[in-house]
Amino acid sequence: MDSKYAIIALILVYAASFLHADEEDDFVPSYGLYCHGKACSPLKNDSHVLAYCRERGLTMDGRCCISYNGTSNVTIGMDLNDCNITYLQAKMFADFSSLEIITMLKNRIPRNDPKYFVGLTNLKKLYLPLPNGTCPGGNETWDTIETDGKINICTGQEDTCISHQLTCPPRSNCTTAGPGSAYCFCVDGFYGYKCLRKGHFATLTYCLSAAASIAVLSVLLWLLQRTNKRKHSD
Repeated sequence: MDSKYAIIALILVYAASFLHADEEDDFVPSYGLYCHGKACSPLKNDSHVLAYCRERGLTMDGRCCISYNGTSNVTIGMDLNDCNITYLQAKMFADFSSLEIITMLKNRIPRNDPKYFVGLTNLKKLYLPLPNGTCPGGNETWDTIETDGKINICTGQEDTCISHQLTCPPRSNCTTAGPGSAYCFCVDGFYGYKCLRKGHFATLTYCLSAAASIAVLSVLLWLLQRTNKRKHSD
């Protein structure tokens, strides 16, 4: 292979590792998409989220229950019933950690996984359609799981680290990340693989090195393009 094409390929692979390492993780949830979704049917009067919101004297905004914490609005509940949801994405609720109740009935969702609910550490009630709407994390993650016809009702989220008896490597602590999910975080003063490195991760150095590498590769690509143009002009 010509050396210039090899370098171009290297640049493309290098850039892709930053931009498209995991397309699911690139998903950015939208307040408007969930609370004012055009694909959803009108909110019903018997909505569990609506009842939950009224019981607490809170306000509904579209399909979402909103609470004001003194500085900004906080989303407490989401009614996603009959919203034509046919697939789920990892961390799709990651920006809504304050959610306490979610309903996703009357949707043809695929078999779910705890990764879809990462970030929901305050979730207390989850309504899912059967047969695929199993409660994320299983029986150990919830105080009660009730099946009512074609509905699964998951109530009272437990701490995943405790309920699943998870252990982390030395010099790290387990932290729940939502129903059925948890992370191991290094204690202060350690970082890296299994928290084996002592000190603090050199974030600034890493970012500068990455930026410098991208800049050098970009310059090389620009020079190769100029060289190629000169050859054609000659």
